[in-house]
Amino acid sequence: MILQTALGMLYAALFVTALVRLSAWLLRVLSKGRVDLRCSWRAGMTVTLFTMLSLMALSGLADLLAALALTL
Repeated sequence: MILQTALGMLYAALFVTALVRLSAWLLRVLSKGRVDLRCSWRAGMTVTLFTMLSLMALSGLADLLAALALTL
């Protein structure tokens, strides 16, 4: 059980890191290199956090709707 939790946390960390790097790279490509690495890294973090929070909110909304559907 502990090993599964640790592996899940590792996969989540790798996913977040990959998403931040992808967002930073995309910002650099779209700005044609006019953005330095620190700025694109911060923007990548912002995009990643916004994406994760949005997905969590959608997941919570889906759970809420499913719970409401069961009570009706």
